[in-house]
Amino acid sequence: MSSKVNRNFFSISNKYQMQVILLLVSPLLVFAFAMTIAVYTMSAQVDRLLSQQSYAMVGGCIAQWFYITVCFIFIALVTFLTITFKFSQSFVSPFSRILKEIDDVLATGKKRIITARPDDEFANDVLTRINALIARIS
Repeated sequence: MSSKVNRNFFSISNKYQMQVILLLVSPLLVFAFAMTIAVYTMSAQVDRLLSQQSYAMVGGCIAQWFYITVCFIFIALVTFLTITFKFSQSFVSPFSRILKEIDDVLATGKKRIITARPDDEFANDVLTRINALIARIS
């Protein structure tokens, strides 16, 4: 009987999980760093204007930074969506094809090796084991 491994919500179970986490968190960290710089720069400009008692220009400065921030958020969103689609194509799409090929092997009973693209590390690790099972069963 196997022993149950105690894991909490933030535990990392394997190398694939770490790659997915890094892929999804990296753009957020870059975005947070850039927003921190933008807020620091804006607050320095507002502080300078207030020290010069240019109260009328403070609103314009805040409006300018608001538009820059909105543009930056839009660019970050597009970048994040691009990364997400790239991830889904490289990680999820091979598995739908693999499932179809496994169904075909099960339906026809033919012994054949199922392959993925060489750069599909996730799929190739699974396929190594699936192909060993197909060879053993046939």
